[in-house]
Amino acid sequence: MFYQGFRTVLGLGVVGALVTGMTPFTDTTVDAQTFRYSQWIPVGHFSQRKVMHPYFKDIEKATQGRVKIQPTAKGLGAPPRQYQLAVDGIADVAWGPHGYTPGVHPLSEMSELPFVTRSTAANSVAYWKVFEKHLKPAGMHKAVHTLMVHVHPAGHLYNNKRAIAKMSDFKGLKIRIPNRMVSEALKIFGAVPVAGSVTKLRDGLAKGVFDGTGFTDDAVMNFKITKFIKYASKFPGGLYNTSFFGVMNK
Repeated sequence: MFYQGFRTVLGLGVVGALVTGMTPFTDTTVDAQTFRYSQWIPVGHFSQRKVMHPYFKDIEKATQGRVKIQPTAKGLGAPPRQYQLAVDGIADVAWGPHGYTPGVHPLSEMSELPFVTRSTAANSVAYWKVFEKHLKPAGMHKAVHTLMVHVHPAGHLYNNKRAIAKMSDFKGLKIRIPNRMVSEALKIFGAVPVAGSVTKLRDGLAKGVFDGTGFTDDAVMNFKITKFIKYASKFPGGLYNTSFFGVMNK
């Protein structure tokens, strides 16, 4: 679902946004340019292997080999630093969730509201169109060139302590939060929101730093945390979405 939605966004013009946003390559004598992509998610994860890497190949093909994007062996900075890495030129290309830096991109939160996900593809396409028409002119991502914005499938809550049958069952549970929206919801539920990137999730669940997490169904499998999760609390349309960026140093 995430893959289909993400690739749909790319197919609707993200490659074009990259190519048209740069100086046009019309001279076949121009040397090839290689840009570093800060890969902080494991290379084998489907978001990289099946989405980002094919995207980079699409770019190389569209520019007849004159633009190449090379993933790094590991992230060039902590997950919450990815956007700033592109701003500073430490990375040429960066991808990640806006929610790791609450308050930095407040306009992105419009895509993270609860109960609105029926189709990840439709949400992502709509988000890109709204970004182009409204958010970008309002100053969102003004420090970089934006390659993409998108969301993931509907997010739910998962924990390893108890089944949730009523609101009070959430009380005291330490839940890893992916963004501010989840944090605010958990406070209403009586749970304890705990900040942490997805790269810290497995270890945090194993050590009891988290009792659970906000996550998507596919992520529970793809990040191999099934043995740490016993219960799922599902919300029609999702409790939240997560907004992602793909950006390039100007």
